[in-house]
Amino acid sequence: VSRDHDDDDDDDVSQKERRRRAMRSFLQTTSGDTAAPASGAAAALRREFDRQGALADGRWRVSDANADYGLCASYPPLLVVPAALGDGALAAGAHFRSKGRVPALTWYDKRSGAALCRASQPRAGLTGTAATPEDDAALLHVRAACARSSTRADAFDEVGGGASGDDDEVLFSRDDARDDEIVLEVSATEPATTHRPRRAPVLRICDCRPVLNAKANAAMGKGHEVTSRLGGDGCATLEFFDVANIHAMRKSFDACAEACRRSDDDFLVDVHASRWPHHLGAVLRGAAVVARHLEAGDPVLVHCSDGWDRTAQVCALAQLLLDPYFRTTDGFRTLIDKDFCAFGYMFRERAGLGEDPDRESGPIFLQFLDAVGQLSYQNPTAFAFTDALLDLLRDAAGSRFFGDFLRDNDRDRASDAGRAASVWAVVDHDPSRFANALYVRCGRLRPRTRGAALRVDPSFSKWPRGDSAPLRARVRELEREVEDSRRRSSLGSGELDDARRRNSLKGEPSDLSLGSI
Repeated sequence: VSRDHDDDDDDDVSQKERRRRAMRSFLQTTSGDTAAPASGAAAALRREFDRQGALADGRWRVSDANADYGLCASYPPLLVVPAALGDGALAAGAHFRSKGRVPALTWYDKRSGAALCRASQPRAGLTGTAATPEDDAALLHVRAACARSSTRADAFDEVGGGASGDDDEVLFSRDDARDDEIVLEVSATEPATTHRPRRAPVLRICDCRPVLNAKANAAMGKGHEVTSRLGGDGCATLEFFDVANIHAMRKSFDACAEACRRSDDDFLVDVHASRWPHHLGAVLRGAAVVARHLEAGDPVLVHCSDGWDRTAQVCALAQLLLDPYFRTTDGFRTLIDKDFCAFGYMFRERAGLGEDPDRESGPIFLQFLDAVGQLSYQNPTAFAFTDALLDLLRDAAGSRFFGDFLRDNDRDRASDAGRAASVWAVVDHDPSRFANALYVRCGRLRPRTRGAALRVDPSFSKWPRGDSAPLRARVRELEREVEDSRRRSSLGSGELDDARRRNSLKGEPSDLSLGSI
């Protein structure tokens, strides 16, 4: 008996030692890998656009207009825009877009030439007469850059692109169609894609908001595009996806999470009442419509209000539906780094750590992960990773530990280079933990978006929202410590004390905070 107890003790010691060695190995592996490469996000974006084939197409070019984040503070330093659109016109058009978020490429199909671009809402006003020629020109250039003479509806293959087809341009002008406007509202079903013998591309403008919300914004000087300025319905269409804003999503999430915490058999009634499956279906339907337009060879411009919540969700999900590369672990990382991190999703604000957490927090990234989980559930062999990766990312975003999800944009994130760990180091340390043994590479996915086809995953309700005041207080404390350390190294402790004393005499806060994290 004593010998059995000794064996058990030895097993416990060996397990602890194995865990200790694994942790030591992980820390040693990642300690030198936290620094971003010298060229940073711009290099990563360039590699991705090169993979897509956009940089080999002379109709598109790399713009350095935002290299110093002067054009748009929440955009990446590298933008891909139509080659015919100069940086001067790009900067002029930025004044017409909310937050300066101009139309920029995020995905390109090198077989058909179809392009997925993203932006924020235009400053059109109620009548649409506030539009600027520069913004109209940017949208017309997007359409022109996608013109092909042999585009086919089945152009996208299983490899996620393929060789380029015939590159002859289809010439067109604003007068190609009658001068009127077509507005579509997407509800329960996807619209049928019209296949034309002659494929002059139609610019599909997809507004993620409900149409009433867009009209309300127009009353405040913003709003939506007017397609009659772009040549009419033969040249451009406008669709509304009816995806609710962060306030409705936050309320719905709280109600659904509370329902999932219940132990009685009637919790599904409360889940339905929360409308979370309804909102999730609306996001997936919007992504499916975008994918259908791209599959048909038409360029698509997606935006919501400021272009960083619903826009990121719909764009990323549409790419998951079309491009099998993004269903691999490396591709999924690239997708999140590009459409959420680089293009300015507000991780800090949405986690409730901003100046107005009651209004600006929202489960947008969590909803995206839930939507990816729905696609994985419906297509169990289509993804190279399992829900374990989605769980890790959900917990990482909520933990505020990893640098990937600490900041609101790439400009602020650049200041963390070399000081913040990446969640992807955890994935790289043990890839088999997240691998799907059933994975088979496949082509286009077609999601089922009805409520009956969506699963209820109680695990997502563990998202640690609650009262974030203690966490915000700790964040502010760490900010002061970091700033004090920086200033001591540059001024010396005596000068730092003098600076604090001067601030207190002026009635200003004595702490010298970084202002954001």
